[in-house]
Amino acid sequence: MNRLDKYEYTIAIISSLIIAVLTSWYLFWRQGFFDLLIFNKMAALVTILLVGIVLLIGPLSRIYATYSVLLKYRKGWGRLAFLFGLTHAILSYFFLFPRDRFTLTNVPFLFGLLSVCVLAVLFLFSFEKLIQLLDRRLWWHLQNIGVRLIGVFGVIHFILLKYKGWFSWLQQNETQELARAHLPPASLLLFVFVVFVLVVRLYDQLDRARTRLLVGLSFVLLLVIIVGSFISVRSPVRTRDTLTWEACNKITGSVIEKTYPPSCVTPDGRRAAQPYELNINESSPSYFGSSTFSECNTDTDCKISGCNAEICQGVGDYEQNSYSICIVPDAPTPLELKLTCGCQSSLCQWK
Repeated sequence: MNRLDKYEYTIAIISSLIIAVLTSWYLFWRQGFFDLLIFNKMAALVTILLVGIVLLIGPLSRIYATYSVLLKYRKGWGRLAFLFGLTHAILSYFFLFPRDRFTLTNVPFLFGLLSVCVLAVLFLFSFEKLIQLLDRRLWWHLQNIGVRLIGVFGVIHFILLKYKGWFSWLQQNETQELARAHLPPASLLLFVFVVFVLVVRLYDQLDRARTRLLVGLSFVLLLVIIVGSFISVRSPVRTRDTLTWEACNKITGSVIEKTYPPSCVTPDGRRAAQPYELNINESSPSYFGSSTFSECNTDTDCKISGCNAEICQGVGDYEQNSYSICIVPDAPTPLELKLTCGCQSSLCQWK
């Protein structure tokens, strides 16, 4: 590899990493967390995006001479697309999903497998020693057909997996597991870009003057759709008010705090209180409250704390007031039922 090739691959690697970082940031911003599953989504999206760029450079360089400077980076971006696609395939098959999902009767998996296989073939025949085994003309046809097949297989793969989520977002059926569900899905934004690539390639068959006009109009439409999806009249979902205890516990990285009642905190700071269990015994009706059951000798060894005066604790315990969640209970508090916080069976509790 000469100095020029090293420079071209360096540019391709740096630009691809920038794309990967920006994609990861957007996924994290919308999801509210980042784990191996989100990293896997990023790898899949970057794969399709790089293939789309490779497919777009050819017609753009023929329509606008200034884009011909990008032709030298196509091989680097193509190889990096294979590496991101391979990462996505390995993570999906070996680490994230059950093996029984990966059968030839699973149509999305089948197209994903075909895409990775074609990518692998093109990756191998991107090295000079293997290129020499083929006629240059044959190799060029192999590259052209292969890249198109990858684009078709990859797009079908992710459309079949994501289209339900797109319709759900368009119908404003956001899920509270997402921190910012009102934002457009990254896969939908990528699909808009893929459509733009397809349209530009279709325009490539027309005369240059007409093609330039249509490509310019299509690019403006692309920007309008993308920007419009962010500034639409749809308001952010108030996930901080609607996040449930069960949904919070499903989010990777959530922490359970020892509050009264216990609270679940997501990585992005959202909270959900655990549904309190109503205390029921034979001598008193159900109520919203809790006891620390600290050791005591007399009633003076116990005291009341909590935002709703719902905690019965020992006077020597660490002050619990700051750990009480100030929510309006749906059940009566102990004091409303005229219960007292005192020493019973040598333990501080409501009685």
